[in-house]
Amino acid sequence: MKTRLRISQTQLTDLIDIATSSLPNESCALLAGEVKDMKIWKDVRVIEIFPVRNADQSVISFSVDEMELIKLYERAEAKGLQIVGIF
Repeated sequence: MKTRLRISQTQLTDLIDIATSSLPNESCALLAGEVKDMKIWKDVRVIEIFPVRNADQSVISFSVDEMELIKLYERAEAKGLQIVGIF
């Protein structure tokens, strides 16, 4: 089964802004959204982007504080969303 990820131009711009504002360090964000199983493909739509802080503050590595990650998953779940990708 193929997967199609739908993300808006505004969301792409938001991801660019996250990456740019993190320079020179590595950046990350969780993509939260909805997944619908179609007959031929899975349709994945990004609804919200959650920026994630780089605990390493490094240009070559990235790690996430465990509590921050848990809170972001809980935030997505409270909104009825799934984590559908990592940027």
